[in-house]
Amino acid sequence: MEFDYSALSEIIKDIHRAFSRQAGRSVNMALTLRNWFIGLYIKEYEQDGKDRAKYGAQLLLTLAKDLQKAKIPATASRSLRQYRQFYEAYPEIWQTASAKLNGLKNDHLLPSEIWQTLSAKSPAKMIQSTGIETPRLPCEELVCGLSYSHFAELIKISEPLKRSFYE
Repeated sequence: MEFDYSALSEIIKDIHRAFSRQAGRSVNMALTLRNWFIGLYIKEYEQDGKDRAKYGAQLLLTLAKDLQKAKIPATASRSLRQYRQFYEAYPEIWQTASAKLNGLKNDHLLPSEIWQTLSAKSPAKMIQSTGIETPRLPCEELVCGLSYSHFAELIKISEPLKRSFYE
């Protein structure tokens, strides 16, 4: 196959665009899953309650200060609250996370008791709201197709049926 210069240039541009889009999708998915896991751990900590009395309502403020000292971006208390809300609105994302991050299951980041807790929860295939059932998109499609900023807008919708429509 012979290429003239303009064809060579266009092919390289196409390759660059394709891989740039792929990299963007991978980064978006990783950030979405990161934020979901942050929400999961905050929720698990709150439910476990070991130091809950000590921190009480100050938990997210104290945690935000510690994380910001460590220079971890997007960890203001408002963001942490949003991540917890994200986890609560989409608990079934664990299935996608376990498929995408299989290697982390045995790591100290995701202890087996967390995976066992998540595995025991049945996936939400249908949403019930005011007596009406509506099918929910598979989590894989949601996580791979939406950025976290989309989820941030979706979790503002309190009624699951309406949220499902916008998904």
